[in-house]
Amino acid sequence: CDIRDGKKPGSKIVETAESFAIMALEGHPLVMPKKHTTKEDVDKNPEILSDTVQLALSLAPQVKSSMGAQGITLVLNLGEAAGQEIEHAHIHIFPRVDGDREIAYRLSQPLSRLELDSRAKRISEAFTNSAQA
Repeated sequence: CDIRDGKKPGSKIVETAESFAIMALEGHPLVMPKKHTTKEDVDKNPEILSDTVQLALSLAPQVKSSMGAQGITLVLNLGEAAGQEIEHAHIHIFPRVDGDREIAYRLSQPLSRLELDSRAKRISEAFTNSAQA
């Protein structure tokens, strides 16, 4: 993974031994395994995503509080028919507000690296603070 390896820019939020979280260009977190994991890998061994799911669930409250959301939607798309565009399994963490009916998968304009870094820092700090409490 070019982002994991530092070959492409990415606004990293947090990482564990097996997974990491970054900001998607649309402004919501993505959580994925460090090891390249395809739909076929998950089909054969769903447990391969255990750490990734745990990290997503652990991050969700901090995403909610730091982004001013009232709720969270977690999405895992497996396969092209499900909307998977990147051949590396990942979980979207979408902050939601009361009354929104659609998940904003795409923005008309991606957020700036500065804004993505700022959001990543807020979530990371909230995550770190919650782990110390």
